[in-house]
Amino acid sequence: DYPKPIALTCELLQGLEVAMKDDSVRYHFERLHQRYSDPRPSAAFSYIQRHNDFHLAIALTTHWNADVRVDAVKAVGEYRRIRQMVCAPRDHHALLENQDHQAVGYFILVLENTPWVIAGSENSTIHGIYISWILCTLDLFTGTTLFPEDKSRLGVDNTHAAIRDALMKWKTFAPE
Repeated sequence: DYPKPIALTCELLQGLEVAMKDDSVRYHFERLHQRYSDPRPSAAFSYIQRHNDFHLAIALTTHWNADVRVDAVKAVGEYRRIRQMVCAPRDHHALLENQDHQAVGYFILVLENTPWVIAGSENSTIHGIYISWILCTLDLFTGTTLFPEDKSRLGVDNTHAAIRDALMKWKTFAPE
């Protein structure tokens, strides 16, 4: 089976707690629980896309369903990609940069504590796609191009040496 998702860091949990003061965020977050029959929380992803919600997207990266985790990493990446088009005051940009550092730190933690390859057929493919999206998202958040997003490459095993080298470079962007 898939490796267990890595828990969010304290900083990300604090941000999620603040975000949960919004009734809509809280509603979508509560619906992510396993007891609901739909393992793919499409309403939450629609909300994330409409509202460009970082905290709900990052919370979904810890979902019990591996497909949802892949979609969540994509949503976090999309959040970062379109953020450049958002006009905001200078103090808000400081908050966004803090979120960048938190996301980089979290995804590094995920890579350091999750196997990069697992055995199996479908499981192996989905897990490879998950790891590839994390690599592409880290590139996006750090402004590097170590693993450029190329849909045809997703799921293809990246060399362990390349991932280790990238981790060393990305750690310079992560908070202490």
